[in-house]
Amino acid sequence: MIEIRFSPLIDEENTMLSKNKKKIDIIIKSEKDPNAPIPALIVAEKFESIQNLLFVIGDFIEGNKYRTGGDFPNSVKERYTLVVRNLKMGSIDANLGIADTQQVLPEFDTLGEQAITLTNEVVHIAQNDVDIAGSISEKIPEEPRAYRVIWELNHLWPDVQTPYSVQIGLGQIKPFHLDPLRKPVIQRALHKIPEPTEKTIVGRLVQLRVDKKRECKIDTPEGEFTCKYRPEMEKTVITNVGNLVSVIGRLKDNRSIELTSDSAIEKIPHFPLMQVTIKGRQIPLSQPIFLEIQYEDDEYIVSNDVFHLLVTSQSLKDALKSIDEEFAELWNEYVEFDPKTLTKDAVEFRAKIISLLDKEGDIIGYA
Repeated sequence: MIEIRFSPLIDEENTMLSKNKKKIDIIIKSEKDPNAPIPALIVAEKFESIQNLLFVIGDFIEGNKYRTGGDFPNSVKERYTLVVRNLKMGSIDANLGIADTQQVLPEFDTLGEQAITLTNEVVHIAQNDVDIAGSISEKIPEEPRAYRVIWELNHLWPDVQTPYSVQIGLGQIKPFHLDPLRKPVIQRALHKIPEPTEKTIVGRLVQLRVDKKRECKIDTPEGEFTCKYRPEMEKTVITNVGNLVSVIGRLKDNRSIELTSDSAIEKIPHFPLMQVTIKGRQIPLSQPIFLEIQYEDDEYIVSNDVFHLLVTSQSLKDALKSIDEEFAELWNEYVEFDPKTLTKDAVEFRAKIISLLDKEGDIIGYA
């Protein structure tokens, strides 16, 4: 377990309420063994997501215009940078705060406290609301910035296959669990705020240039994209060559993206299949099918053990197309059949397939 509490740099005369306003708690525990150690990379990823959320929201609170590239202003970094006040190892239990030294009258909140309060609100929106994109856009009207907030929430959130739990508290007395079942809802929200200058892609980092052009290529279900990166990102990009990654950046043209920070590229353990084609219609899944992606002997091996999916192909685009076709075959073989003619195991498998889709009109097969 890792428990970390971030506390603000404040005077002893401040009240407990004031301390809570700037307090940030994060607790990460192994699902199998609460006392098992948590990998440092996992801890760093969660810290980075919280830090980025505070920077994005703090930048908004200070009234700065949203930038699609470049770094945050020094005033934002100085005020909203996380500082560790207490750290318990094993699992992670951390108490954090922000380096906000602003002084105001007791009845008012500092800008740092306002940022933590708004961050707490958007995290609760991700935890509870049906229309995450709409609710966050009401809090943060700028669409590009609202999109970035949802992007960071997606990075922060565990999914159902994550072997650890995450609790977080932002300006609150007690932290609460982030519900892994909300991950697909957050991912769908990313597609509800169109941003013409930004694009998110998922694929395998297949090629790299470290000369003055500084380019890498990502093989995705949409085809191959060229990503331009900054010199300070070179180590991160090199580390991820051959890995399955999620990338966000400024769209330069149909097949070119400019990356602007280390957090713009993230290694991911599996590919989340978000929709399938049934009877000629693209249908969103109620929860993603997580696909294992391997690359051997110049071929992709894409699989999912739960639904017995397995294909090989020389491109990720063709592999995902074949997975889509395999799922459609499963639908025809199990869902379109009269369940009375199926074995007990087949009926259970049929129910598992149906549970992935919203029951719209005639999409559900044999009643």
